[in-house]
Amino acid sequence: MKNHSKPYRIKIPKVMDDIDRPLWSVVIPTYNCAEFLKETLQSVLAQDPGEEVMEIIVVDDHSTKDEPETVVKEYGQGRVQFIRQEKNVRKVKNYETGLTASRGRYIHQLHGDDLVYDGLTTGIDIDLPTSGAMGKKLKKADKAGIRTAVIMGSDELAKNTVQLRNLSDGSQQELSLDLADSSGLAAAIAESLLAP
Repeated sequence: MKNHSKPYRIKIPKVMDDIDRPLWSVVIPTYNCAEFLKETLQSVLAQDPGEEVMEIIVVDDHSTKDEPETVVKEYGQGRVQFIRQEKNVRKVKNYETGLTASRGRYIHQLHGDDLVYDGLTTGIDIDLPTSGAMGKKLKKADKAGIRTAVIMGSDELAKNTVQLRNLSDGSQQELSLDLADSSGLAAAIAESLLAP
């Protein structure tokens, strides 16, 4: 017997155009994994380019076996926003809370028991165009509050492939490029936003 129910699609509201936005948001969903969160935060903060470039959010799905808020207070260096669900809402809704709270143009979802290695900010320091057709499109997307998730290193993606997902309308596309070339990443992002 087939299940004909539609998959749940996260609806992310646009970011208000009257707020300052960092380039990147690192959203860290957690649930009963505080023992690993210290190292996760240390791996992100070791490469922190500053709050004007990157925001960091930990969103906890009402952990019952540990206290992630204590870890955030102790190791977050005042740079990490902490959100705790009032009750357990399960994985997808917890992710949604973090995505909704984020203000960045791009979002890096990092699980609370994962680490990032040197080079996290290589893709963040992309030089996005500010003039010409690409620059106009990027400014228009930014004013409209469109947020794009840049997904790298997923098991489902081929090597040297980046998936861009518009979090406002759910559209997505995959791009093949040299991930070591940050100017190539910038161009690919700009071109994807130019596409109809």
